[in-house]
Amino acid sequence: MKLSLNWQSIQRNKVNKKLKEVWPMFNKTYVSMDITGSDVRVTSVRKNKVIKWGSAPLPGGTVKDGIITDPQTASLVINDLFRSMKLRKNRVISTVTGLPFIYRVINMPRIENQAPDEALERAARREMSLKEEDIYLIWQLIATEANGQESDYLVIGVPKAATKPFMETLTKAEIKPYILDVKPLALARIVSSADAILASLEKNYIDIIIVSNGLVRVMHGFAANKAENTESIVNDFADGLSKSVNSFNRDYPQNAIRDETPLYLSGELAANMDVLKLIQEISEHPVHVVDTPLIVPEGMSIALYASNLGLALKKLPGKITSSETPRYSDIDLNLLSSIYKPFRLRFKWAYAIAGALIMALVAILFSAYTLRTDAMVEADSLRSKSTKIAQQLKEAQKVNQELVAARKEKSDSLKKMQEALNTMKDEHLSILGLRHEYAYRFGLIINALPQGAEFKTIIMNESNIEITGEAKSALDVLKFTEALERNGTFSTTRVGRIEPIKNSDKVSFAATITE
Repeated sequence: MKLSLNWQSIQRNKVNKKLKEVWPMFNKTYVSMDITGSDVRVTSVRKNKVIKWGSAPLPGGTVKDGIITDPQTASLVINDLFRSMKLRKNRVISTVTGLPFIYRVINMPRIENQAPDEALERAARREMSLKEEDIYLIWQLIATEANGQESDYLVIGVPKAATKPFMETLTKAEIKPYILDVKPLALARIVSSADAILASLEKNYIDIIIVSNGLVRVMHGFAANKAENTESIVNDFADGLSKSVNSFNRDYPQNAIRDETPLYLSGELAANMDVLKLIQEISEHPVHVVDTPLIVPEGMSIALYASNLGLALKKLPGKITSSETPRYSDIDLNLLSSIYKPFRLRFKWAYAIAGALIMALVAILFSAYTLRTDAMVEADSLRSKSTKIAQQLKEAQKVNQELVAARKEKSDSLKKMQEALNTMKDEHLSILGLRHEYAYRFGLIINALPQGAEFKTIIMNESNIEITGEAKSALDVLKFTEALERNGTFSTTRVGRIEPIKNSDKVSFAATITE
């Protein structure tokens, strides 16, 4: 088997020729940005052409496990890069290499007289055992049964502890939030193949994606061996690839991965010939370096900027694919849409209270106006009836006293309502603080979870956290608890139960974490 580095050159020319016919409608410029563990990479795309590209290194520790740990430093690097390249900040499509997320394919029956989004979100959170305070959810319809009664949705959840520092970084860099995507979907988009295996090889992180029958089926990411030893890095990749293929074959036995399924490589290490040769030797699949239907400048590494180009393809007409692979179905999601949704919901109570206050004020003014009108009518009557002036004057004074008392009562009531509103605002801020703290702890627990393990329940109390789940072995459970204790946030982690699962090679466990 020979390594093919430019296998798509002929198809590229065909696609580029077709693009020239349909592209006059598309004149906007989009910037794509990939924040990795070692640098920030950006490209600027207009029409079907990359017009600018560049990168800037990030200080060590700025990004860890896909989470921006130092938004201030990251924003300074991003701002300097945009300024030096003279890039606009209003249409920036972003991703973070290693951004933690979970995903499921949820089958939903057709439900009459019910909002499908609400029903889907409830079903997804129930199946994933997730609370609204912990994670953002977003989904896309990927398949519908022939009878139209059931549909499959790809649901992706991202911890709020991971998205908050990203949003903070954009704010500090003065970048208007536009689109946030997960890197595996961007890589699948640039290849646009109905059946393929994709791999992104970065210095600190590896992504493996499996596409079958035009749909993304497996997205597996993990921290790579940080040693400079090429064999160690390739061994990590081979182990991850084996797990991904085995997982796919187990879930989709009718569409098991074939040896002729191509393997496409991207990322910083894809340009390393030693890495490519080793992967070629151990792989049973044809190995290629990714290409793109976009026109790129000479000297630009397509493999290094593959995710950027995949992000840019989100905004291109028709989601360009070559004629040889027309069956690929793109997953086009924007995580920012799920981030903004909770804020809109959060303010509904404030709007309701404000509306109630306005209605109360209107009622008070209307009442005062009515009383004033009555007083004026009464005064006219007094003037027309001179014989009853004294008696009517006393009645008018009495009415006026009642009016003053009513106004005072209304004023006191309004003051009490304002005090109650302030109390509710203070309670709301306190609840928000607790949500952020729970989200932070949830992120730490997710990061410590070993490969192949999964949670069944997570119950967070003020003093401890109760966890149940499944793992490959008891040793993985112990490694999980040890990792949490080493973190420094939790004081003790105690394993309450480890039991083998009947008819399975896994074990179930229960653990208690004390802060």
